[in-house]
Amino acid sequence: ISRRLAASDARTAELREHVHRLQSQLAATKQALADAKTVSYDPTLPSYRARAFASRRQWTDVETAAASKLPVRLLGDKQVTRAIIESNNINVALPQELGAWPSIHDVDLDALPDEVVLKLARSHSSVGVLPLRRLSAHTWLDVMNGRSFDKPAIVAEFDRVAVKRGSGELFAERLLVEPERPNHCAIDWKFFCFDGVVGFVMQRLLEPRPDKADHDKLFKWWDRDWNVLPSLRHETILDNSLPAARHPSQLIAAAETLARLTGRAHIRVDLYDLPDGVYFGEFTAEPGGDWIMPAEYDRKFGLMWEEAESRVLGRLMGPAIRRGELPLSTYVSNDVSTSTPPADLTGQ
Repeated sequence: ISRRLAASDARTAELREHVHRLQSQLAATKQALADAKTVSYDPTLPSYRARAFASRRQWTDVETAAASKLPVRLLGDKQVTRAIIESNNINVALPQELGAWPSIHDVDLDALPDEVVLKLARSHSSVGVLPLRRLSAHTWLDVMNGRSFDKPAIVAEFDRVAVKRGSGELFAERLLVEPERPNHCAIDWKFFCFDGVVGFVMQRLLEPRPDKADHDKLFKWWDRDWNVLPSLRHETILDNSLPAARHPSQLIAAAETLARLTGRAHIRVDLYDLPDGVYFGEFTAEPGGDWIMPAEYDRKFGLMWEEAESRVLGRLMGPAIRRGELPLSTYVSNDVSTSTPPADLTGQ
């Protein structure tokens, strides 16, 4: 009885601590929402939020006009990105690959190691991603959400998501967990890059919620020099107690090198920072959600995006002008640099 009472007291203390933490997070979220309501939108000024929505519309139209997927869209295929990183000798580790299959029905779950993550080849936003730890011969723990799965449930889950994604191709990798939090997936470090330069960093920890078969997402925000920023997403749970990066300079270098490979004015590079080094996660071409952030940062990162896009377009247009592929290029002498500002053609 005494042992049961001691265990009950320990559990009660743990739950009280968890409730206190959630109350603090709720207060921070309410404050962030209050702050977000004060953000005004001025169309004459740069805005990260406005640029994010415009970019999603723009690139969809470009793909439609091209009648094919642009190379950047292939970056959503994790097998493609793995090959790109390996062939370019990027100084970043890749989680150990354990196999690839046409569908979940081809996977021998019994032959997999006790800790593994199954991923659809075209998964994103944690959809089609299942980090698993074997509990018994027939049961697995979903480390992300704290729920238990048997084999039929795993198969059903991937069948369901495969219908949404239009493909059931999947692969398995070594599961990356946070060493100090063995029941948590490794912390995500998401680098928002503008023409190959990090603008800001999102740190995210998934907190399992077994009672809800779900998870909380805890966030902390940083700039390129690893100064802590206020919350840059109004609906997120801010947790400034999350730990600092283990390999800060290596993370920045890897993110910027990878971003430059894509040629994009703006792209997010997702990495993991573990004691044995930096691991690649994925590219995200169009980060989703409504980016309501404090006005100062909305302007700052909106301007970074505009300037990055101008440089990218300039690099694309310059060779076309020099090759005479644009009608007006016949009026441009061969010795004119594309970096020279054009003459005022408006007459003003």
